[in-house]
Amino acid sequence: MPKQVSKPEVNHLWERVDTVVLVGGRKVKIRALPPFIAISARSKVPLPDPPIVEIASELPGGTTQRFLDEKNPEYLLALRKAEQAREEIYQDLIWAYGLPEVEPPEDDGWKREIEQLVPDIPWKDGKIGRKIDYIKYVVISSQADANTVQVALHKLSLGITEEEVKAAEESFRSKVEGKVS
Repeated sequence: MPKQVSKPEVNHLWERVDTVVLVGGRKVKIRALPPFIAISARSKVPLPDPPIVEIASELPGGTTQRFLDEKNPEYLLALRKAEQAREEIYQDLIWAYGLPEVEPPEDDGWKREIEQLVPDIPWKDGKIGRKIDYIKYVVISSQADANTVQVALHKLSLGITEEEVKAAEESFRSKVEGKVS
């Protein structure tokens, strides 16, 4: 089972880093994702505005009323696509920023091997895109790896340590047990 292996450290004045061990035994340094980077990245994909429906009153001198149609199927589809695009941007950001020391090898042998198994993979462009692809398709070799890295990154990004979580749990437990007895 993958696990966190060290206490978080502050690498610079702003950067919290830690190390996790993946299923295959590989140690990977992770870096906290500043929240405003994530917010800025997600905001690059705008959410669609719901359509407006106008309903005219049939009474004499009636007025026209306007309502948001948030159940419109086309709007819901566009909203779902925008949310998926935002989530993909966020996941790519986690891999690219959150694993600072992972770099793909110069040789593209790993890509050719994957393409033999799964043709037509939509590879990302550029140096960062290549890094994201390498992390997604090679480094993160199981769902357990993905969960381990994401949980550890979220803890780092929140600024809490494992010890702080355990202390809070113990404090809560003792307060609840004190009220029960």
